[in-house]
Amino acid sequence: MKKIILILLITLYFPLLSPTAFGQQGFSYEENCKVNEKVDSLLNLYSLYAGFTETGSFIYLPYIDYFKNLFSSDAYVYNDIEPNKKKRITDRLITINDYVDNITRYYNKGLTVELESIMKGRIVKISDNKYIKIVTLNKKISGYHEKKGDYKNDFNLIFKIGFIKQKNSLKDFKIEKIIRNKPVAAFTQDIYTIKPKLFIELYYIPVINCKPDFFPDNWTVNNSEMGYNIGTQINYFINDNLIIGSGLEISKYKKNFKLDNYENTLDTIDRDKDNYIMMISGSTNEDLELFYLDVPIFLKYQSKMHNKIGYNFCLGTKVSYLLSGKYNANGIFTYKGLYEKYNNIIISDIPEYGFYSDKEVKESNENDPLQIKSLNISAFVSFNICIQLNDYVNLNLGPCFIIGLTDISNYNYSKEYHISKNADDYHSLLGLNKNIKTQAFGFKFGISFLLK
Repeated sequence: MKKIILILLITLYFPLLSPTAFGQQGFSYEENCKVNEKVDSLLNLYSLYAGFTETGSFIYLPYIDYFKNLFSSDAYVYNDIEPNKKKRITDRLITINDYVDNITRYYNKGLTVELESIMKGRIVKISDNKYIKIVTLNKKISGYHEKKGDYKNDFNLIFKIGFIKQKNSLKDFKIEKIIRNKPVAAFTQDIYTIKPKLFIELYYIPVINCKPDFFPDNWTVNNSEMGYNIGTQINYFINDNLIIGSGLEISKYKKNFKLDNYENTLDTIDRDKDNYIMMISGSTNEDLELFYLDVPIFLKYQSKMHNKIGYNFCLGTKVSYLLSGKYNANGIFTYKGLYEKYNNIIISDIPEYGFYSDKEVKESNENDPLQIKSLNISAFVSFNICIQLNDYVNLNLGPCFIIGLTDISNYNYSKEYHISKNADDYHSLLGLNKNIKTQAFGFKFGISFLLK
């Protein structure tokens, strides 16, 4: 089973985890690190010079040139210093010179500028050696406007940072454009296209298979048995917050059942061809294991990230194919014979006639294979806290609840069903019940990789 899981994951996801899977236009890991360092340095300078003041008392003139040098000559920026909220967003792009002129004209004490929630996105190729790095961030700005008074606002902005790549050289990092962006759901949004984001998720869920409510009172169900659910999902954003997806999983359900004070009778014939009633009593302990291959289909709500933390809520269903089902049982039974035609005499402790006291009976699924349906349908719900580790990877943690919708048992339920008819005979406890469904509760450990 371990080999099957390993081969499945390698086959599905080795091609996806290559550097080109993240849409980085052939940049190596080291080159991506260098690009991010250059971008960080540029944004630090922007944050320093964008307020145009050192003390908060007056415009510091050298900062004007320093600020302009961060931009390309034909750069346009979002006019985030205009208090008039009635202007359309598309009309608020102005040249860098106009932006600087407006600050020096109306904010003679300068501004306070803070950059938060910086997320670096994809690298987009513009020409043979020209590239754009996409960055989204939240900019908080405040100051005193000479005509309109105190001004304070914050904006989710998109920075398009251009640079040149020549052989092993990365140079000329300049801000090409700053535009306003809608809130981002999870990973950094692709700015050059409005296509929804696509990412894969690998996850492991240790599960506790919960106690069913259909077993008799003399059954004991051990809730400490642990199973698992391991798999991968493809997630597709249909808008900023809603995701549809599917995937492939391996699930293991594990349960321990104990039946005490079992009693049953059976009309039979002894070796002398005399009719009698076999009276069977005792207790048994049974371990059950089911392995499934699951195909989940789900709808997920993903919140926007704030300080690299967000959440999602998932609701879905899964179709499961039974890979294997087995049980191991160990019981202690007493077999007695009631002969009605001999004045209801009860015979016990005669092994040659099959009458035993406290006889140990074992079964390991060999003589009596478990009868479980090949298909199972279940529903699941989960809630996850999402933690952004870097521009392309999220960590997901949270509870998950799975409940079966269909009966998994293939036994023909009947009151005539016997766990044991004699000392050499044993049948699974599941045959005593009807409407048996899978059910589990667990905690998810998942990691998501952005594809585009």
